[in-house]
Amino acid sequence: MKIAVIGREKSDLEEILSKYCTVTHIKPESKTPLDDFDACAILGGVEKEPLLLPIDIRLEVEKFMASNKPLFAEWTHSVGYAYLDCGCKRETISERMVFTGSDTDDLEYGALLDDRANTFYPFCGVNGNMKPVLCLGGHIIAHSKAEGFVPNPSTFAMFYYDENTLLCSFSLCNYVKARFAPQKRWDAIASIIVSFLTGNSIKVKTKPVAMMNNASDSASNCFKKGLKWIDDAEILIDNGQGGVLEGLSHKILPDGTQAYSNSVRNDCSGEIGGAFFFDYLNNKNEASFIRFKHLQEFCFEKMYRNNGIHKGMMRWTTSAWEVCYQDDVARAVLGTLLSMLLTDNRQYLDKVKGAMDYLIATTGTDGLRVGRTDSQLVSPEVIKALSSTPSSFACAHYNGYYMAVLLMTYMVTKERKYLDAGVKGIDSLMAIFPNTIREHSETQELCRLILPLACLYMITKDEKHRNYLYTVAQRLEGHRHEKGGYLEYDTGYKAERSRTSGTESSLLADNGDPVQDMLYSVNWLPLGFAFAYRATGDEVFIERWRSIVGFFSEIQTVSENKHINGSWCRAIDCELREAYGMPHDVGWGPCAVESGWTVGEILMGIGYGIAIGIDNQN
Repeated sequence: MKIAVIGREKSDLEEILSKYCTVTHIKPESKTPLDDFDACAILGGVEKEPLLLPIDIRLEVEKFMASNKPLFAEWTHSVGYAYLDCGCKRETISERMVFTGSDTDDLEYGALLDDRANTFYPFCGVNGNMKPVLCLGGHIIAHSKAEGFVPNPSTFAMFYYDENTLLCSFSLCNYVKARFAPQKRWDAIASIIVSFLTGNSIKVKTKPVAMMNNASDSASNCFKKGLKWIDDAEILIDNGQGGVLEGLSHKILPDGTQAYSNSVRNDCSGEIGGAFFFDYLNNKNEASFIRFKHLQEFCFEKMYRNNGIHKGMMRWTTSAWEVCYQDDVARAVLGTLLSMLLTDNRQYLDKVKGAMDYLIATTGTDGLRVGRTDSQLVSPEVIKALSSTPSSFACAHYNGYYMAVLLMTYMVTKERKYLDAGVKGIDSLMAIFPNTIREHSETQELCRLILPLACLYMITKDEKHRNYLYTVAQRLEGHRHEKGGYLEYDTGYKAERSRTSGTESSLLADNGDPVQDMLYSVNWLPLGFAFAYRATGDEVFIERWRSIVGFFSEIQTVSENKHINGSWCRAIDCELREAYGMPHDVGWGPCAVESGWTVGEILMGIGYGIAIGIDNQN
C-alpha cells in the first residue's frame, strides 16, 4: 500500500505509518500528482502555524478527495469545504481532550487525554454529519474520564468529515516528542488514524521520550543521577553565583521543546545548594562544595536585606523583589542549617538568625505567620499589628518548614527564643489538626508536618510532642500506595486549591485517584523520615525512608533528553507510571520540573539519610 504524506518535515506519525506501508514524503510546494497513492496524510503539525496548502498541491488534494480514497489532515488551514476559524484560537495547556468515538480496547467514551501546550481552532464550513473522535472539553475536573460528556460541534478537535476524510484541528503528528499523556491513549488515537488510512486494524505502540527508571536503585546512585541533572539541565547561573533557575515549566510545545521557568528564586537556590553540600559531605566532591558556597553567598549576600526595618528579610525572587514567604525563607536557609548540624560550619549563622528574627517579628501571637508579607506594605505599625494579634493561619504549607528551621536554629545556637517560637507555632497547628488550613491537599499538610514535628521531639523528648509526630505519621500511612509513595487525598475537598483552574491548582480531582505530587507533598518525606528516625530511634522510620527513596529511584526520569534525564516531574499517575494528572495549574502542571522544591528537596533528604547511615548499603 502506498501513502502520500504531505508536510515540510518528517514526524512521529509519519514514522509510525512507514512501519505499515510505503510512505512517500511530499513537500507542500511540490506538484507531485496524488493519483497513484492509496491514501494521503497532510501533517501540518510540524509547523508553528497551521499549514496553508500552496495552490498546486491543494488542487491535487481536492482531486484526491473526489476519488473517495482515505485522507487524514491535521493542523491544515483548509481542506475541501472545511477551514479553520483563526479568530477563535484556544490554548489547550490546561484544558482536556475528550474521546468521543467508538470504544476500543484502550479508549472508552469520555476518556481524557492531555496534549500539553497546544493550540485549537474550530472548523468552519463543515456539514452536520460530522462524527467526532476528540473534543476539546475545557477545564474538566476529573482524573481519567469525563462522565456524561456531550460533544459540541464548536469543540470538535478530531472528527470524520465524511466516511473518507478525517480532520484534526490541532498539532498531533509529533505526539510522542511532545509527551502527550497518557501515551497509551494517544497511541490508540494513532491506531485509529493508521487503521483509517490503511484499511487494516492496526494497534500502534510507541516508545516514550520520558520513561521512569522502573527499577529500584541504590540511594547513592539515585542521588548521583539527580545531581547530574542539575548540570545537564543548565539551571546553575555562573556556577551558582547567580543562583539557579526555577526549573522546567509544564509548557511542552508540539515539537517537544519544554520551556524553562526563568525566575531565579532564593528558596530554589538554597535547596540546590543543600544538595551540593551533601555531595561534598558524602562523596568528598570539592567542586560541589564550591557551588554550595556560591549559592550560600547568593542567598545570604545578594538576596538578604541588611538594614532598615526589614533587616533580615530574605527576598523571594529576583523579580518579586520585595516579597517574603516564610516557608520559602525556610528552604533558602535549610541547606545551610543542615550543614551546621552535621559539621562545624558556622558561616552565615548571624544571617540565619537575622532571617529568623525578622520572621518572628512579623509572626502572630499564635506563633504562626500570615502567608506572605510585601515589604512596601509593611510599616512599623503593620509589624506591630502582625506581632500583637493572632495570624489565625494554621497552615502547614506556609508554616511547617518555618517551624522546622526555627527549631534547627535552636539546635545550632541553643537560644531559647527560637525553641519557644517553634513550640508555639506547632502547638497552634496541632491544636486543630487534622483540620489545618490546606493549600492543595490533606496529604500535602501531613507530608509538611513530619520534619518540624521530628525536630521538635528531637529537642524536647516530650511525650506530647512524640504523640504529635506519630499521629501525623500514622494518618499519612493511610494514603500510602501499594506501588510506593503517598496518594493525594483531601477529606471534604477543603483545600484552597482543590478542584480549581487558572490559578495554582491541585492535581487531585477525586479521592482515590492514583496521582502523587512531587512538588507539594511526597518530596518532603525523605528528609522528614530521616529526621524522624534520628528523633525517635524507631526503625519504622528507616523502613519508611528506604521505601520513599526506593519510590523516587523507581520514578526517576530516564530519557535521551538530558534536560529531564535524572529529574522528577511534579506528578505521576502511579498506575500508568507516567507524568499525568489534572493539568489546570497556571504554571506547574504534571510534567513540570521544579529545581528546588522537587529535585533539591529530594536530594537533600537522600543525602541526609546517607550521611546518618540509613541507606540500603549500610
